[in-house]
Amino acid sequence: MNSAMWTYFFLIVGIFGIVIINLFSDMLLINEQNYMLTKEVTEAALLDSVDVTAFRVGVGYDNDYSSNCMANVPGTLAILPDKFVENFIRRFAESATIGRDYQIDFHLVQSCPPEVIVSVKAKEVLPLLNFFTVDYNSGIEMNNRIAAILETKREFE
Repeated sequence: MNSAMWTYFFLIVGIFGIVIINLFSDMLLINEQNYMLTKEVTEAALLDSVDVTAFRVGVGYDNDYSSNCMANVPGTLAILPDKFVENFIRRFAESATIGRDYQIDFHLVQSCPPEVIVSVKAKEVLPLLNFFTVDYNSGIEMNNRIAAILETKREFE
């Protein structure tokens, strides 16, 4: 009887240990996943939002570009800020994890030179314990911030 109780004890402790290890390993990988997702989505959204007309013909004086762009010079690399935000949110939503709450902040979206600063904050709800939430905005700040400038030798059609 004594050895049967020890067997049950070790079986229960082993199952409990595996559950705890899985929960903590998932929590530790969240920051790396969010960083890589934000980085890849930012790069793809920048390339998708390039103003092809400004690249072929140059920017005119009637556009809302900053004074850093030279007017009527072909090959000027500029992005459309509204298109960048739309592409970023669409791509991020396609790849994001459903069980997390995200807050996306666009701090800077500059059209010329193409420069963006994006930050993503995540709130994780653990699947086994629905009453326990890990809020990354309190305690340890798990904020992923990406600052990107588009430079490319790619030809835009």
